[in-house]
Amino acid sequence: MKRTVIKRGQTVHLTRKEFDILHCLMSRAGRVVTYARLLTAVWGADCREEVEYLRTFVRQLRKKIEDDPSNPRYLLTDVYVGYRFADAQMFQEEATEAAPCRRAGNGILRRSPD
Repeated sequence: MKRTVIKRGQTVHLTRKEFDILHCLMSRAGRVVTYARLLTAVWGADCREEVEYLRTFVRQLRKKIEDDPSNPRYLLTDVYVGYRFADAQMFQEEATEAAPCRRAGNGILRRSPD
């Protein structure tokens, strides 16, 4: 597997652990991955209680892939449970909510042409 991440046409350099965390979350996009599961997948069963390791790596990963790391859109925290990667549907819903709409003749809201 090639370990490459591209953001807006630019390669983002990740450490092996950062990539493994991101891969684990993206392969389950939209679903919470518990701290224990992530720790086991990336560091092994001996480290499943070391949540601070994970927090440190996620913080660094957010700095690399988020536009505003303090207000993440991709790497989301489910407090006391784990992390999840936002799924594509979240972004579609967000875009739909932000897009200006007009009511069509049949009562369905449609996006206004730009």
